[in-house]
Amino acid sequence: GTSTGPLYIRGGPRQSWTEDADGFTVCEVKGGGNGNGNANGNGNGVAAGRSTWYYCEQDETGELKIRSNLKAGSSNPAANGLKKHEKVSNAKALEKCGDFCTFGQGQGQGSGGARRLGAPPAVNRKLLTGILK
Repeated sequence: GTSTGPLYIRGGPRQSWTEDADGFTVCEVKGGGNGNGNANGNGNGVAAGRSTWYYCEQDETGELKIRSNLKAGSSNPAANGLKKHEKVSNAKALEKCGDFCTFGQGQGQGSGGARRLGAPPAVNRKLLTGILK
């Protein structure tokens, strides 16, 4: 396969993403197909038991969308209009995380700030206290 170069995991326990050495976000596609892109297996063109990394970008819903035409390590993400440090939007991450995480002061949607874990709601804290005695 083609080398992607070094990859770096960014973020924290509730939200993380992977970037290449230049700061462009990459997403892993795990193989389950036959590796030739046919409809056999999962049809993603990645051989079973193997992974391929592609550049990805945030879509209009705030999720990361894989750009399957831009393979990490062999494509130029900047020339294809991608931005550095793309990730799932804070609103989407909070939606998935629920009451167990919050954003720190001044670190809301669009600020690019780090996420902080919040205390669980009182009802959950009370429940856990009873269980852990």
